[in-house]
Amino acid sequence: MAIDVTHKDTPLGRSLSRLLDESVDAVVHLGAAVLRAPRLARAVDVVDEVERAVERAAARKVPLVVASTLAAVGRKKGLVAEEDPRNALFGGSGTRGRDIDVDAELRACRSAIEHAKATASFADVRSRLADETRTRLVDEGGATTGTAFQRAFVYACAREETGLCERALVERAGGWQFATGSSYATLGYACALTELVAVREAEKRDVAVAIARLPDVLDDVDVEAGALAWLVDLVRRGVVRIPVGSRARLEALPLVDVAHALSLVVRGASSSKQGGVVHVLTPEPLLGSRV
Repeated sequence: MAIDVTHKDTPLGRSLSRLLDESVDAVVHLGAAVLRAPRLARAVDVVDEVERAVERAAARKVPLVVASTLAAVGRKKGLVAEEDPRNALFGGSGTRGRDIDVDAELRACRSAIEHAKATASFADVRSRLADETRTRLVDEGGATTGTAFQRAFVYACAREETGLCERALVERAGGWQFATGSSYATLGYACALTELVAVREAEKRDVAVAIARLPDVLDDVDVEAGALAWLVDLVRRGVVRIPVGSRARLEALPLVDVAHALSLVVRGASSSKQGGVVHVLTPEPLLGSRV
C-alpha cells in the first residue's frame, strides 16, 4: 500500500512523500509540524485530524508516525523531555499527561472557539467594525458604500474572529503554563495536545505510534552564504517562526534535512512496527542571545 501522509500539499509533505516508496507502509500525520496559524480552532482541527489518522492506521494495521515541533517550541525552561507524553508534564504544570482529562480539555477548547465566534458576531462588535471600516476607507480615499465597503467589512469581521481565536489559544496554553510570549510559542500547547491524543487513541486501537519531534522547518535550502548568517537574517526579518528570547535555544533545520530525518523515523516504524519518541535536533543550536 502507498504511504498515507496528511498535509501532502505542504513543503514538508511533498518532500517527505518523495523520499518514501511503496515499500513503506505507515500513516504519517504532519499536522502539528506544519501548523502555522496560532489559533485555537486550528489547534483543535489538528487534534481531530490525528484521531482520524489513528483510525486509518488501525484499519490498515500499520504504525502511526506523528510529526511535531514540540521540541523546537519547548517550554519555559529548556527542551521537552524525550519521553511518552503520558508520562511527561503537560506544559509547565505539575500534571502528567496520563492524568489529564483529554475529553474535558477538548470540550473546553470547543466551547472557547464557539464563544470567540459568538463574540465576533455580537451586534455592538459588528457596529464597531463597520464604523472602523468606513473610517479606514475614508482615510484611504476609497468608497464607503457598495462592494468596496462590503469586502472591507467582511475582511474586518474575519480578522476580528481570528484575533479572538488567537487569544483563546493563549488562554488555554497559559492555563497549562505553556510559553505564550509569541504566537509561535503558543503552538507548543497544540503540539502537546496532539501528541497526547495520538498516544491515547492509538493505545485504544492497538496501533504502534512513533512521535518525531522536529526542529522548525526552514523552507529555503540555499545556505551557500553560511547557515548561521542565513538563519539570523531570517529570524530578524520574522520569516522563521522560532523563539528569540536571549536564553532560548533556536531549533531549526532546512526543509530537506527535516524531511530526510523524518523519513528515517517513518521507515523505522514501518519495518519494526514499534513506537517511541524521537527528537531530531540541530547539531549546533543557536542561542537567542547571539541573534
